[in-house]
Amino acid sequence: MDDAPFALSPDLFVLRQAGIRQLLPAFNAQCGSSAPASKSWLASEPWATFLTKIPAAPSMVWTYRELGEDLAGRGNPARGALWREIIRDLHLPRGYVAFWPYSLLEGNEYLLKCDAFVEGLSRIGPKALVVFDAGPVEGFASAMLGHVRDALPWLRILTVQVPSSVTGDDTQLAGEIAGSVRLFLQTITG
Repeated sequence: MDDAPFALSPDLFVLRQAGIRQLLPAFNAQCGSSAPASKSWLASEPWATFLTKIPAAPSMVWTYRELGEDLAGRGNPARGALWREIIRDLHLPRGYVAFWPYSLLEGNEYLLKCDAFVEGLSRIGPKALVVFDAGPVEGFASAMLGHVRDALPWLRILTVQVPSSVTGDDTQLAGEIAGSVRLFLQTITG
């Protein structure tokens, strides 16, 4: 049940349907990833710096397209305020949520970094992933989610639609998002 948008020849499609992945093209082309010189994304920048911001044992990872910019200190402060308000509204303990980016801004374009994202998720080891997106998860995040589902099939995933522009006073939006995440939390905690 992959959502990854790419075309396969009929021969390769049959193999993919059978669960054979080794012969297939990697998602790297769709995700804009290329192996770092160190063979580990987490040892290269900015990923090594982002990893230092991860709590010891978070249960959830939250992500969105602009997160890399926010973690680097170049993002929208209103988004940070929104996430803090949602976490407070949900009464989540400190360290329950980690933020890990799936894309980086390169030039004027956000590029998916699926390999780095999956390697980070594997190291962090959350029970669940919440992807906040400005629209239905199509195109941009679809390849990333397909890659995550292939690599980490046990991971529970929720996608939540969030407007692309967030202002400083989004109490109603925070409440709506918190409601969606609260329902998801109930499904993963019993």
